[in-house]
Amino acid sequence: MNNNGNEFAAALLMLVAGAFAVYIALIVAIYLLFFLAIFAAFVAFAWTFVCLIAWFFPFRLGPIYLDSESARAFILRGIYGAIILPGFLLFADAVLDVKIHWQYLHLYMVLGYTLLSVGLGYLFAGRVNIPHVYYDAPPQHYRSLPAQPKQEYLPPPPNKPRYASWDDEEEFR
Repeated sequence: MNNNGNEFAAALLMLVAGAFAVYIALIVAIYLLFFLAIFAAFVAFAWTFVCLIAWFFPFRLGPIYLDSESARAFILRGIYGAIILPGFLLFADAVLDVKIHWQYLHLYMVLGYTLLSVGLGYLFAGRVNIPHVYYDAPPQHYRSLPAQPKQEYLPPPPNKPRYASWDDEEEFR
């Protein structure tokens, strides 16, 4: 059977099609990672505003309870990450001769904030549903506000005053 050398062309076509499929899959994966990074940054900053509300005043929103101590920890971890990641990049630039584009410093800080606030929060979430959020009851270490005293009503006086009526004669019979 003679295919006039088409086996080589078919193999080359299969190789090019496979490389193209890998290239497309790589581009899709990169866009998904960008989308995931943008979504994580959005979650980090949205949750930061919620944690700023709970910084001094823990609150309950439906079944969710946000503790002020945990809210502070979330924000402080993010600030620490926003400082540490650029510091690490500065170290890598100075010692390892890695070229860092410092015009993207604001993006490095956002990435550091997101990685340490949401990233560590996600790692902590392996033990609980959502970090810093308690369901149904506040944590035991939280000092809750005292309950409002119940209003006590005085009992009615034992002998109500009697008022005159037109039927007084019937009462005395």
